[in-house]
Amino acid sequence: MQDRGKEFWEEEQEETRRDVHNATLKLVAIFAAILLALGFMLWRSQEAIGFAASHISGQADSRYIVTGKVKSAKTGQPVPWPALHDEYDGKTYSDTTGKHDGTFVLSTIATAHHLRVSAFGYKPATVRIGKPWFTWLPSGSEKLEIVLQPE
Repeated sequence: MQDRGKEFWEEEQEETRRDVHNATLKLVAIFAAILLALGFMLWRSQEAIGFAASHISGQADSRYIVTGKVKSAKTGQPVPWPALHDEYDGKTYSDTTGKHDGTFVLSTIATAHHLRVSAFGYKPATVRIGKPWFTWLPSGSEKLEIVLQPE
């Protein structure tokens, strides 16, 4: 007995089934991507609103880390024990003292503002830190190399 193969309507059914299956997989993938993007946007919005509310109330979390090193403009050597004052809206938000090798770590807010750096025998310097788009990313880090001029 000879195998005749499939009838036209049987081949069409299989092809239609395959097309529906592929289209379903594509739609499920697109739907999952949309849900994931929506979830991410809702999460970031919640973070931004929480940060903005804490910022307005004056109780902003210090979730932005500024690290770096303070050097002498004349010698290029590290400036020991630099004092760093984080100034926002005319007042000090946080401050720290660097180490003997000029390195420092400052925990602050992500808002764009100024960092005032001073050390014995050097003129104070002001450096801009933070991000102008802090509302959407209220955390992060920044690495600086600050150069102070001798007095």
